[in-house]
Amino acid sequence: MPLFSIFTGIYGGMKAKKELPIGEQEFKWANVGITVVIIIVVSIISQMIIASLKG
Repeated sequence: MPLFSIFTGIYGGMKAKKELPIGEQEFKWANVGITVVIIIVVSIISQMIIASLKG
């Protein structure tokens, strides 16, 4: 099963490289930073809500 996963990943990567617009748009690190901050904030809020529900 793991060997099949490796081949599936390689095939998926090659197919995506052909069909997706990789390299056509400039990569923006600011968007990554904003996304990470949002994920962290949502995670902290979720943990606080779960903790308050447990008592």
